[in-house]
Amino acid sequence: MDMVTLYGSSMGGFGALMIAASLPGARAVAEVPQLDLLQYPDPEALADVERLALAGTSLRNIEDKHPERVNVLARFRHSGRIPPFTLITNRADSAHSEALDFLASVNSIAPTMSSVGPTSVHQTPRPEGHAVQPSPVMIQTLKAMSQLPCEVVDVRLPSTDEPQTNAVPHWDLREAAGWKKRSLTQTVTWIESPGNGKLDLEFEIRNDGAESAKGIVLCLVPAHPDTAAMNQAGFQFSSYRGIGYFKYVRIPSGTSLVRQSVSLFGDCEIMGFGLAAWDLESPKVTNLKSSYRSPTAYSATLGE
Repeated sequence: MDMVTLYGSSMGGFGALMIAASLPGARAVAEVPQLDLLQYPDPEALADVERLALAGTSLRNIEDKHPERVNVLARFRHSGRIPPFTLITNRADSAHSEALDFLASVNSIAPTMSSVGPTSVHQTPRPEGHAVQPSPVMIQTLKAMSQLPCEVVDVRLPSTDEPQTNAVPHWDLREAAGWKKRSLTQTVTWIESPGNGKLDLEFEIRNDGAESAKGIVLCLVPAHPDTAAMNQAGFQFSSYRGIGYFKYVRIPSGTSLVRQSVSLFGDCEIMGFGLAAWDLESPKVTNLKSSYRSPTAYSATLGE
């Protein structure tokens, strides 16, 4: 398909972004767009939508079951792709700060997407508010944007089936105290283990965003890595940022208790593990407990 440019303003901008996320080969130009229906500033209009278009079903119920139907960022996550898009905004628009935050959120989820196109925000110099540009201006703008290069790439973590190893991380156990209450970043914080074959983890995590299937990354350092054994345990290998063997951990929205159990066989002893944020923005972890089971059991509660 040749590149299709979808344009809309306000709710039309919302529609352009939502359709582009599900239509390979499309780019969106969204002028002062809505990005989350539940944040629409006119509650009476939302009530009309629920009454006239949704047969009384609340948008909140739809968000709970299908957030990708009411939220642009959730649609990007659901489709696994970030389409090429440009947001047009100005300082006086009621959703100006939301547009800037949206672009930051898009950047944070980009490494987990199957394809990512170029994205940008165009801020007009005049504070028009929630208003559209004159038609001649937008026609020129759309024509110009349709000529821009629009490379779409896959930026997911690379993985391989070949046996590989990373250098053993520097175990800084002084970091352990921080696990009593810690915000995860995309840099892995490593915790040394006594080298047993079974690891049980339990921790509480606070996620202020939507549920994510790739919320955080659990990383392992095996003493004698065997690709087949690691794959059987659900781990892939990536050399990205020294992650090594990793798997994604689904994180619900809000505060939840997460339990992970890993069993390795043969000589695949666990020298250490690490956690990092991936699809979430600085989720907060508290009360991390770990235990290692082999002929001699060992357990620890980090941060106590």
